[in-house]
Amino acid sequence: MEDRAKRRARLFTILGLVLALAAAGGTYLFASQAQTVAPQVEEKVSVVVAVRDLQARQIIDASDVTVAQYPIGVAPPTAAKDPKDVVGRILTSPVSRNEPITAVRWTVPQGQAAFTVMPAGETLTPTSPNYRALSITVADQNAVGGNLQPGDIVDVIGTIKIDPCISFLPVPPQACDPKRYADFQAKTIYESVPILARTGAVYTIRVGDLETVQKLYYLQASGAQLAMVLRAAKDDRVVTTTGTSFERVYKDFGYKVTERFSP
Repeated sequence: MEDRAKRRARLFTILGLVLALAAAGGTYLFASQAQTVAPQVEEKVSVVVAVRDLQARQIIDASDVTVAQYPIGVAPPTAAKDPKDVVGRILTSPVSRNEPITAVRWTVPQGQAAFTVMPAGETLTPTSPNYRALSITVADQNAVGGNLQPGDIVDVIGTIKIDPCISFLPVPPQACDPKRYADFQAKTIYESVPILARTGAVYTIRVGDLETVQKLYYLQASGAQLAMVLRAAKDDRVVTTTGTSFERVYKDFGYKVTERFSP
């Protein structure tokens, strides 16, 4: 009888241990599963984004951008992380509102230059000059030996041949006077012109109105030879010239006029 009681007590003890182990195992398994399914907090990084739609060739202002937090796996690798990295740069393509500003938006292809048609610091108003950017072709020997670069300020000189007998209609009586003849004339036609970009002998410049654009393209189409002379930094003085032809050169430099002769 006593042995049976001992065996029964031993059985209950073993059963209790089994139940305790099963409970401990269940608790551990539940905790492991709970830890596995618990959402992980993804690391975030700062990304500079546009607060409004921005246009190509626009200079980025501090008020145009803000900083947003992006999951590290979503943030574009080349996105700017600090506004100071983009403020003052010129966009090469449009940027939409809330779009991250990446390096490709301000990186200029090799051999080109970023520029704006509006001068730096100016905003468009109803009374603003009608700024236009245009290109002119000027050979290196007429462009300070090809040493002109974007940012330089130049004066533009045009040289064209004028024949008084064919340049006017109707022909004025004095146009074909024996004292008048066809001759080249060189004149400073525009002063303080900024160079915005350059590709070889093709220069992109800024002018203040569309009429000037038309005149420059006419001169190029008519065969006029254009030249650019470099101005000193911060020299904004206006110089009025009357142009130069043979008569002026002859008088100022004392050239000798060759006389006709019979062999």
